[in-house]
Amino acid sequence: MGGTGGGIAKSREELTAVAIRGLKHSLIGQILVERSVAGWKEIEYEVMRDAADNCITVCNMENLDPVGVHTGDSIVVAPSRPLVTGNTRCCAVLP
Repeated sequence: MGGTGGGIAKSREELTAVAIRGLKHSLIGQILVERSVAGWKEIEYEVMRDAADNCITVCNMENLDPVGVHTGDSIVVAPSRPLVTGNTRCCAVLP
């Protein structure tokens, strides 16, 4: 959870504590609980689109730091380092 009263929980006990804190600070008595992607690999694609809706990928970039490190504090390389098949398959456009 982000914002005042937010946090990342790594156990059920931590989740309970973060949820209680979040509810305490919530103006509407609600919290949003989501699965964390902290630590995942971050790959970005720069895509240009023209007026006719044609698209071309200009380059791809890879954040060397895992997700969770602020983008402004992360090292980015372009083009990205070689990716394993599983990582590229999720980015493919299928017919």
